[in-house]
Amino acid sequence: MDKSWITKPLSLIAYQQGIKEFIDFAFKDTIIVEDPIQNMINDAFGVDRNHANEIPYASNLEIDQEDYAMPSATQERNEAREYYELDREGEQPLYEGCR
Repeated sequence: MDKSWITKPLSLIAYQQGIKEFIDFAFKDTIIVEDPIQNMINDAFGVDRNHANEIPYASNLEIDQEDYAMPSATQERNEAREYYELDREGEQPLYEGCR
């Protein structure tokens, strides 16, 4: 298997094609084993069994890279602030005498 794609820049088609070929190679002899617990959970939430266990992977070269953009520092600070506010509010008693 050609591994020269590993050293290429991420933005090149050759790199993306290399990833696709690697994933196809890695999963070509994969046997899907049904998990009874997963089936039960799918049934409970009304998930179609034919599509429930499909795992999307990077074989689609048309993935929009902006969907995977890192959040900005401001966005991270705001989310952290919201989390700590909720955490602080969660420590308040629900009613008098409640711990």
